[in-house]
Amino acid sequence: MVYIKSWTRYQKEVEELYLAFPTKTRYNIKFRACDGVLVLKVTNDVKCLKHKATSAIILNRFETLNRSLLNKMANLQPKPLPSTTSSSSEPLPEASSIPVDLSEPMAIDEGAVAPPTAGGAAGAGGKKKKNKSKKK
Repeated sequence: MVYIKSWTRYQKEVEELYLAFPTKTRYNIKFRACDGVLVLKVTNDVKCLKHKATSAIILNRFETLNRSLLNKMANLQPKPLPSTTSSSSEPLPEASSIPVDLSEPMAIDEGAVAPPTAGGAAGAGGKKKKNKSKKK
């Protein structure tokens, strides 16, 4: 098994391997703390792609690869990044399309209230049941 040194090449080949064999592709992540080495391995039992990283900078790229693979596994389209300019010609939707008059209190239907249960309200300080122990 040969390690691929270029991250862009590794990411491209991993995504191509997953798209070619989505049901057989496995993704393995191993971190060796004694060496400070992160090893990524993607295989489909025929082809094995490995990448070894010792730099902390690789974590952002690693997160991007994880997100990309998870989107492909969940069959989701990647969401576009929100733009800071409002070039959209569509008006923003209203928060609520139902008019609400807050000047008068709302009427409560008394028939809709559930009748009290025989045990009373929960946590009302009623008596607890005694546990009856069996005599031997």
